[in-house]
Amino acid sequence: MLIEVKVKIGRENKIISIENNIYNVMIKAKPIDGEANKELLKFLKKELGKELIIKRGYTSRRKILEIIS
Repeated sequence: MLIEVKVKIGRENKIISIENNIYNVMIKAKPIDGEANKELLKFLKKELGKELIIKRGYTSRRKILEIIS
């Protein structure tokens, strides 16, 4: 299953909203050396209870993630 995520940098990790099957997520890590991507995957794993990988958008704020477990 694929999900679309829009990432914003902020002061905390949280899901801001889910609109039209797009998750709007705030992540506190900065997008340097993939740190924001790592934080995003770790945060969503905790929130959704599922393992995820980035399928598209590794360097973009808009990402397509695949749930793998």
